[in-house]
Amino acid sequence: MEHTITAHDVIVDKTSRYHASQHQLKISDAGEYGFEYVLQHFLTVESPYQINGSGWFDQGEEVKIIAPVEIPLGKGTRAIFHGWKGDIITKESSLSFIMNGPKYLSAEYVIQHLLTIESEVDAVSGAGWYDEGIYAILMVTERNIRLPRFQVATFVGWFEDSSILSDNTQYKIIMNSPRTITAQWHVGVDYKAIFLLVVLLIAVVIVMIFVYKKNKKGMYGS
Repeated sequence: MEHTITAHDVIVDKTSRYHASQHQLKISDAGEYGFEYVLQHFLTVESPYQINGSGWFDQGEEVKIIAPVEIPLGKGTRAIFHGWKGDIITKESSLSFIMNGPKYLSAEYVIQHLLTIESEVDAVSGAGWYDEGIYAILMVTERNIRLPRFQVATFVGWFEDSSILSDNTQYKIIMNSPRTITAQWHVGVDYKAIFLLVVLLIAVVIVMIFVYKKNKKGMYGS
């Protein structure tokens, strides 16, 4: 008659156990039979986002875990890997280690939001990704920017959803969500540039007349 013998794990504690490599033996004859047990430890991997890795591993087994560096969380928001904490502390997203005991790992992430700046004049700075809760600084290089064809753009202010935030050339906002800021400008005639050009032309004409008269006097004087 054939009999089936089942091996059960021997629990040391919640994070260590002796595990039978073969769970069942079928025997039909009398004799000595045994199970081979290996020591295993439990790896706990925690993350605000889904990362596989938790489970039982043999003593001395090499374990490799990779955390996603960037996780999209919707338009203009993402989670960026910041490092591992717990029994292993590192900024590297990829881990390789030997299971010589129970281990706990926590994948730390920071939330970032995108700041978009819209401007008809290429004279603004501050756009980009920012950690949640951080202040972003909006800046224009100058309040008045000269443009081609004797035009000048005068900075009006920073707007969000058609509402003005500030008319200062430098302004800071807190990044608790994705934001789109518009730098508004008034484009008009650059009268100062026209005046300077007219003055320059008049000066050139005067110099040319002076040189002409001097040369003419020299010709008749000789």
